[in-house]
Amino acid sequence: MTSSITFTVTGEPRPQGSKTPVMRGGKIFLIEGKGTAPRQHKVWRDAVESAARTFVEETGIEQIDGPVEVCIVFRMPKPPSKPGWKFWCDRQPDIDKLCRSVLDSIAGKDKPIVREDSRVVRLMAEKRYVGDDENIGCTISVETIEEGDVQLSLI
Repeated sequence: MTSSITFTVTGEPRPQGSKTPVMRGGKIFLIEGKGTAPRQHKVWRDAVESAARTFVEETGIEQIDGPVEVCIVFRMPKPPSKPGWKFWCDRQPDIDKLCRSVLDSIAGKDKPIVREDSRVVRLMAEKRYVGDDENIGCTISVETIEEGDVQLSLI
């Protein structure tokens, strides 16, 4: 039996950039980028994890430990220079880094929705400008996938 959950996060979506390995005391550590970006990224990841934990508390769902499909719709702030008819956000941040930030916030041993991020076997994402009656943020849907459900429509 498949199950599906959907929840919304408000706030400005921030990408999770690449990590840089540094050697300290003979051990390698991974650090985020420099400047204000890591702080902004942490605020966004905390918002995603908080929304996910609130959803879990309100619904009583259990952490998923099997293959899942994740769909994410990012609603980005529209710069004043963009005409009102522009829909697609075809500028930075990169969609793959936005997805990484969300997945790392909902999937992991101590995360609220999915036991491991390797359980994500299908990922769909969209990045567009926020509409008139919408909030900046994203909507995240997670659906379990049964072993017999093989729908490969990409190739």
